Amino acid sequence: MVVGVAVVAWKAPVVAAGLTAVLVGLALVARGAIQSVMGVFGMA
Repeated sequence: MVVGVAVVAWKAPVVAAGLTAVLVGLALVARGAIQSVMGVFGMA
């Protein structure tokens, strides 16, 4: 995934910045969802 963003950054840095922001946002949402599920099962 990092190599893919790097290739895009080489050709279109603005697009790569947007793509990176989207990926970071998805990671934060996934982290929150995982913590929520673990909390439901008493594992957090």
